[in-house]
Amino acid sequence: MFSQAEGFYAGCAKRIKLGEQPANIREFFGLILMMFDLKLRNAAQVNLTGRDNFHAYLMRTQAFKKGILLGWEDRDPTDDDVVDHLIKWWRVRVLAPEAGTEFLTSDNPSVWIASKSPRPKLELVLLPITAVHLAVAFDKRRIKLINGQTTADDQTGMIQMQCRSSLRSVYSSEQLLPNEEALVSKHMKNGKDHLGVTNDSGWEADLQALDDDRGFSFIGEAPPLL
Repeated sequence: MFSQAEGFYAGCAKRIKLGEQPANIREFFGLILMMFDLKLRNAAQVNLTGRDNFHAYLMRTQAFKKGILLGWEDRDPTDDDVVDHLIKWWRVRVLAPEAGTEFLTSDNPSVWIASKSPRPKLELVLLPITAVHLAVAFDKRRIKLINGQTTADDQTGMIQMQCRSSLRSVYSSEQLLPNEEALVSKHMKNGKDHLGVTNDSGWEADLQALDDDRGFSFIGEAPPLL
């Protein structure tokens, strides 16, 4: 399923770089799948299974589909189950940065954000596609998008999340501001506490949560479902 998404994503990314939204449901769907798969296949996912990385990737993929995405316990989902769930509940949009600012990315760029609860639920995924295009995928049962542009304050929060997610490096297409350099330096020196771990018991995903004192201006709480 994820390999098929690469073809859709290529066309989608080309369109986004031209300043356009994805053209059809296949491109939207391919973009969401790639936002998931870039995390699942990333080197920041530590493999402690004693087997090769492909085996660990398959374990992560199954754990993601069954537990993180669907929250199922009784049976393993099929690809059709996953497709139906994503089409019904997940949406993706491309946002622009505030004028004069750009997005920073990292070597583990797909940031997964979960709810704060005893059993966290994945509700938001952020992926910088270019310096001026941010893909935002969200579970519409929990999140609503309220505007199409990020603020400078949003980007400070996203810099922190990219640093936490990164394995070794973060990347910017422009010179960072002094406060941004200080923020990156602080987080990169603190060690990596947001790496995913795959072992014989399954996958502990590197989910993040929004800080208590920081949200994002472009999202709000979704209204209750009728």
